[in-house]
Amino acid sequence: MKLVSALPKVRRRFAMKVIFLLVTFFVLAAFMSAQQFQPLTELTGTVFDQAGAVIADVQITLSDVNGKKYAIRTNDDGLFSLKVPAGKYQVEAEYTRHKAWEPFRVENYEVAAAKRMTLDLCLRIDEKFTELHGSPVQSEKKRKP
Repeated sequence: MKLVSALPKVRRRFAMKVIFLLVTFFVLAAFMSAQQFQPLTELTGTVFDQAGAVIADVQITLSDVNGKKYAIRTNDDGLFSLKVPAGKYQVEAEYTRHKAWEPFRVENYEVAAAKRMTLDLCLRIDEKFTELHGSPVQSEKKRKP
């Protein structure tokens, strides 16, 4: 007799555990998908030198506080466009084809939760290099107004 009366309690406990696990699973899944699909901000800009000439093929890297990196190279007109989540980043711009250009670095650059932001960068020529080898600038392509 006791076995028959205990059976519904066991089923109820099992059912409650299953319901709890399912609810927990769906809450975690919703939280993970919300993080994964946060809106992205399009960061666009131009890289140029001190004279206003655009610089092609510059590596632009944004690193977030967790170490995740987003990278792109400038096109022939010195332009770049990169989509990143809002947050603080370390921004680096480096022209690796020629050692004359000093790398550009900014800490704690704030990317806002916006549709689009502009970040124009200016690379400087290393003065020690120009003293030894002359100017590396060969292009007269000026920045577009």
